[in-house]
Amino acid sequence: MGKIYKYTNIVLETIQRNNRKINAIIRRSQIRRIKVYIMLLGIIISVINPIYAIDEKECRVFCRIDDKVYVKYAGNPQPNYEYYYNIDNRELPIYCVNLGMKGAEAEKDGYVVNVKNSIADEKLKEIIFQCYPYQSLEKLGVDTIEQAKFASQFAIWIYTANLNPELLEPMYPEYKNVVEAIKNIYYFGMNSNNRIFNLTVSEQRIENINGESFYIREIEPTDKYYMDYMKVIAPQESSSIIKNKDGYKICVPVDTVDEGYQIDIDIEFANKVALYGESTKEGFQDVIITVKEEVALRETYIIPFENMKSKVTIVKKDKDTNTAIEGIKYEIRDENHKVIGEYKTDDNGKIELEVLNTKNIFVKEIEAADEYVLDNNTYNFSLNTTFENIFELYNVKKTGNIKIIKKTKEYNELTGLKENMPLQNVSFYIYDQNMNLIDDVTTDEFGCAITKRIPVGKYYIKEYKTNEHYQLLDELIEAEIIENDDITNIEILNNNVDIPKKLPVTGR
Repeated sequence: MGKIYKYTNIVLETIQRNNRKINAIIRRSQIRRIKVYIMLLGIIISVINPIYAIDEKECRVFCRIDDKVYVKYAGNPQPNYEYYYNIDNRELPIYCVNLGMKGAEAEKDGYVVNVKNSIADEKLKEIIFQCYPYQSLEKLGVDTIEQAKFASQFAIWIYTANLNPELLEPMYPEYKNVVEAIKNIYYFGMNSNNRIFNLTVSEQRIENINGESFYIREIEPTDKYYMDYMKVIAPQESSSIIKNKDGYKICVPVDTVDEGYQIDIDIEFANKVALYGESTKEGFQDVIITVKEEVALRETYIIPFENMKSKVTIVKKDKDTNTAIEGIKYEIRDENHKVIGEYKTDDNGKIELEVLNTKNIFVKEIEAADEYVLDNNTYNFSLNTTFENIFELYNVKKTGNIKIIKKTKEYNELTGLKENMPLQNVSFYIYDQNMNLIDDVTTDEFGCAITKRIPVGKYYIKEYKTNEHYQLLDELIEAEIIENDDITNIEILNNNVDIPKKLPVTGR
């Protein structure tokens, strides 16, 4: 068999421009064009059609007989004939197709077959590509090249001679792996369903890698079988390729992407080749000629990237009343903590903006409204580019207490209480600035009454019940809570009731 050549740079444009020249090449070389159809979402494909050809149309088949017997079929030991051919000082396997017919073992110097570029039986082709040397010893699960060749040959015979693989058994226990290899080659080939190379591309997303933001799109073959044979060639310097178990991840720094940005990537994968040998000698087998070299198919793809915009709405509400709060100021940072800007809530309590090239934002309140407590939390929100991101945040009002301390103003003869002594059971109403009643408190044994927590601001205190022998205070007393957590102390003194003086007793 003569030298093998690969022609890999005849592009579609050349074929269209010069059909006559291409037809001449096809006639000389009996080319079989290999097409790979790529289904790619939103991708423009530039196809290169590799061509495989040979100079000589004949190949001489040789045979050696191995004295090892690996398996029995239907109880009968199976001889081990190993067929091969020589090319460029190398020896490569040949597999016989017609079980029961003569092979190279019947001729001292072998015999000649006519080489055909195509194997008409697609299922046979799939089985062959599961054989050695297309699959490694490790993948086949065998220990030696001799075992790999035997398993490959017998798997082909199972298909071409319609044998039952379940009638196989190892000659010795240590050859159980050979039986398994035969079955796996056959079943994998039968179930391969004429694989077509299809590629899918993921939606664009953002990832943080070592502190830098990247746009990510992942490409992977729909049939994972091709992962062992494909290679993605790195595109522009600014982008990078990361291989994982399912495919490849294309990473582009977000700050390099502008309108109309796209990258060109080349995908190479090895396309296996096997040739058919038609016997020139009557009564001798046709053969499969394995080719160790693989034709490199290369496809160029244009993959678009775009700036990812996220619509963000932050809504600020009162935690107790659920009403909108105006004038709350926020600092917003991107996923790398770079400041995007400072924004204030409007009269609807909203901040509305579009952010670019970040998958999450950090939101921190830096200025609260006068009557509200500053929220010191920093919120980390994940963003989605397909719908509006609405985040609700809540503030609590500044609150405090009013503490009333009720005491006697002077000594009371009727109660015996001295000046500045606490008065118990004196009751007060607490009103806000609009004279709305908000609390009702009564002094304890220490003369103290404390309100519930109420918002900062001005209030009015009205005494409405006091002790016997003390005057009820008529006027409103003003009190103010200024800061959060303040306790405003108000001391109120009570006057004694007027005690009528007794007239002196006089004699007659």
